[in-house]
Amino acid sequence: SNDVPTTPPPADTGVLVSQDPADYTVLPTSTGFGMNWVLQNTSANAWDANKVDLVFLGALNGMRLHQNWDVYDITATVQPGETYTVDGSLITPSDPGTYGEAWALQQEGVNLCTFWVIVEAQ
Repeated sequence: SNDVPTTPPPADTGVLVSQDPADYTVLPTSTGFGMNWVLQNTSANAWDANKVDLVFLGALNGMRLHQNWDVYDITATVQPGETYTVDGSLITPSDPGTYGEAWALQQEGVNLCTFWVIVEAQ
């Protein structure tokens, strides 16, 4: 076979620069809110829009806050040192409590940048 072995991308090559709302923000129950994360590519390689996906990793106690898909394409290639903004719409559950979701930018199943939000619904 002429298959050329490929080197998997290095893991954890990004950092969370900022997020809004901050973790442990108190929100009313059954309320929609906008989520914003800014991620920076700290690797030597571009995050290629054709290869990198935004992937839902899981929710605290299995309580999902997002309503739509679990995998999205990123909308732009992110060069080393550049930032990429992830915007989403989340909804707090109807029961009071602590809730959260974790997401990652992934390439070929490898997490390039992992990020999350935790909110208090009251």
